[in-house]
Amino acid sequence: MPEPWSEYQWVDRDPHFDAHCVSIVTGSAADDVVRGFAAHRASARRVTFAEQRGMGAPSPQGWGNDTVQIDVLDGAVICVEANGWAGIDKNRARMLSAGGLHVATYRSVNADMQVTYARAGALVRSFRHRLRH
Repeated sequence: MPEPWSEYQWVDRDPHFDAHCVSIVTGSAADDVVRGFAAHRASARRVTFAEQRGMGAPSPQGWGNDTVQIDVLDGAVICVEANGWAGIDKNRARMLSAGGLHVATYRSVNADMQVTYARAGALVRSFRHRLRH
């Protein structure tokens, strides 16, 4: 039987996974998280991470980071943004953690990284690492 994480090995092989934000929310319904990300249910469709990258509005109309994949796994709401950073927004983290927890990790194409953690509507910790160029 394959290891449980084997279906996620594409992350190691996908050269475009270098810019992303992954958020995990507990204690909130998926519809509340969709609203918290200002997403529109009418635009929902099933796509892979690679397909999501191509859905964002390119510059100058957008920044190519205006999409989020949202799903529920074992009661937690998982949000994945290709080239996005909405999950690390401190106000969003406080709002989405009102009923539980919000944890988000972000990595830019320049390897700048940030982690944000909120619990019960309060920001507990947020820290970043910027790669010196």
